[in-house]
Amino acid sequence: MFGLVVAIAELARLLDVPDPGIAISDVVARALALTTVFMVVRTLFILFARGGRLLFRRREADSRS
Repeated sequence: MFGLVVAIAELARLLDVPDPGIAISDVVARALALTTVFMVVRTLFILFARGGRLLFRRREADSRS
């Protein structure tokens, strides 16, 4: 982990980025935001799929009786 931070700091120095801490925090913030959005979409998909499965099971049970 420390090596990654040092490598990013050296890359920032080569690219003349004024403060590598700001660049790192931006990357971390974007990664967390993307992860959060992905998890919300995944949760909604799972809930939708389970709801659809339950709905079709009920319809199937009703049609048999």
